[in-house]
Amino acid sequence: IDPDWARRRRDLPSSAPLFSQAAITLEPWLHQAAANLLDHLSDNESVDDIANYEIERFIDSVLDAADASAPQEARVRINTMQDFRVRKAIQLMKANVCERICFD
Repeated sequence: IDPDWARRRRDLPSSAPLFSQAAITLEPWLHQAAANLLDHLSDNESVDDIANYEIERFIDSVLDAADASAPQEARVRINTMQDFRVRKAIQLMKANVCERICFD
């Protein structure tokens, strides 16, 4: 995981650590997601857009698991603007605020 990419994606300062602990407890569904992603990447010769999206979702899930296993005081600091999807939607709206509406 590229730390700079992950910090930008989660809107963290450049000096903030990505993980509060060295070990992360992963739920069984996350292990299965990793196995499914590995199978998908092993079966295909190239990485397509869907695979890129799934990789990003998996990384987000791992980072969310790390946040969940963090001590309470670390979670309080991080939770100020945690959901990357909301930040991404706001950035998209700001970038297109003066565009014409398209009803296609």
